[in-house]
Amino acid sequence: MIQKIIICTLLITTSYADFNGRWSGEGFAKTASASSPCENVYFRLSLSQEKFKIQDGGYNCSGLSAEYPYSVFTIQGSDLIYKGEISGRISDNEIEIFSIEDGFQLLFTKIDNQTIKVEERWQDGDDFLVINSSLELIK
Repeated sequence: MIQKIIICTLLITTSYADFNGRWSGEGFAKTASASSPCENVYFRLSLSQEKFKIQDGGYNCSGLSAEYPYSVFTIQGSDLIYKGEISGRISDNEIEIFSIEDGFQLLFTKIDNQTIKVEERWQDGDDFLVINSSLELIK
């Protein structure tokens, strides 16, 4: 009986791809009027069964730069909760952070054990910013 309970618990426990660690790479930024390379895109991420954390992150795209604040999201099923609001979704190989009100989306996609793809989107009417990057795990 105890073996059946353990097996059932293991089967229903959701597991996600390992996004933990320091990630760094390059990318490309595009706006309605220009495009430019992103020489430095980086994140430090932490993922457990209960929490997803952006511990550090940012980018520099030919003068266009930003830093991400330390953020902790609680995982409830496939939803990511931030300050009491659904602010994202998590699945086997993707983590999406969004703000519909602000026109913002940040998508992390696990490619393999050493690589993630990161896409950030901002939309405000006809004005937009898209940053696509490929990041490697730093040992």
